Amino acid sequence: MHIDSFTAAALADEFRLTIMGGRVQNVVQITPLAYSLEVYAQRRRQYLYLSANPQAPCVYLQSAKPRRGAGKPTPLAQLFRKYLRGSLLLTIEQPPTERLFLFHFTGRHGETTLVLELLGTRSNLLFLDANGRILALARPAPTKGQADRVLLPNHPYQPPAPQNKHSPADLSLSSLQLALRHTPPDTLLHRALVRHLAGLSPLLAREAVFRAYRRAEMPVAEATDLLPLLETLRLLYAHITDHAWAPHVHYTRRRAVDLFAPVALTHLPDAEPIASMSAAVEAHFAELQPVSAGGYLAARLPVQQAIERARARLERRLQRLAQDAAALQDPETFRRQGEAIFAAISQIQPGQTELAVNAPDGEPLVIPLDPALTPAQNAQRYFARYRKAQRAAGIIPQQRQTVLLQLEYLNQLSLDLELAESRPEIDAIFAALREAGLGEKGAPSKGEG
Repeated sequence: MHIDSFTAAALADEFRLTIMGGRVQNVVQITPLAYSLEVYAQRRRQYLYLSANPQAPCVYLQSAKPRRGAGKPTPLAQLFRKYLRGSLLLTIEQPPTERLFLFHFTGRHGETTLVLELLGTRSNLLFLDANGRILALARPAPTKGQADRVLLPNHPYQPPAPQNKHSPADLSLSSLQLALRHTPPDTLLHRALVRHLAGLSPLLAREAVFRAYRRAEMPVAEATDLLPLLETLRLLYAHITDHAWAPHVHYTRRRAVDLFAPVALTHLPDAEPIASMSAAVEAHFAELQPVSAGGYLAARLPVQQAIERARARLERRLQRLAQDAAALQDPETFRRQGEAIFAAISQIQPGQTELAVNAPDGEPLVIPLDPALTPAQNAQRYFARYRKAQRAAGIIPQQRQTVLLQLEYLNQLSLDLELAESRPEIDAIFAALREAGLGEKGAPSKGEG
């Protein structure tokens, strides 16, 4: 289960009441993707746990002091310790209906921001300077095109694009009718709500349907009267602005928390209230313990080999681009040659193989001609070369910069692999390699640690 936007809002409210205004006394690296900040606030130490692990991204206040993990400090951990130790937690932002946190700090090195994106397999933890530029991050990601974000150090941070769904402010009977009008009638209503309403998770959508119609599993075709659903949804979204939360959890038969929510789960009769949102989230995620970094050697090897093969391909690409740039002539030379042929077109004889003219600087200029072409065709050939050289002069530097960014990303992945402390983290690195378009098809073999 992942933290949804309602849970994120409840956690942000809890953090504002407990640790905002506190001083960071220590930063502990638990894994390369998970950290704990010791914050002294309200006359006691509290521990803010933040994880960008794609298998279990989460944030909560820990009930006990965390243990330091094994492995070398990451660049992110080193910057945390440099900038955050002794700093004050000024404000906490959590944009409505988004799974995003921005923790703003001020200290002796100035103002900084810690950003946590809880986006499933795209989760990330980033550290920004006062100008919003990325200092370091847990999971770098190069650009795949102009529309995508560049998540690399020394680049400006861009938040994730907002969801293309109806916001709570747009919620009305007509907008709800419009959203469901083109939905297949046999679609379950809670699934349709998740598809069309911003910030609504499957669990809370099922709860909303149950509160409105006393049935959690109900097809769209049977929701002929949408007024009860509209009122229920408005009351549900009102928790975000009213800051009125009632954290609940649901247990398995073995008393493990499999579901949590910041509101009562009336469609689950055995759901129970819990003291805080952090307690609910911790109860669900705390069982995921990091594994010693010395293990999983067999699992690391194929991933490292895939990284090295990608690095070799990119380095060969750089060499080819360098050769193309060296062979590239000044585009203006081709343009002047074409213009010179047109100027002397009446003097060129059939079958002539070259044209000798004086260049603008007075030096003699010999222009090769194709005897099989007319003078006009020879001139057009040089103009075509001019246009091609112009395009190449602009493309080659862009392609070289893209390759350099990808090589930088591979370096970060290699470091992440060295510090990976569990099989899920190793698999996440391989998935990131493929998502960036740098890995081969297939998956690494399942090695034993």
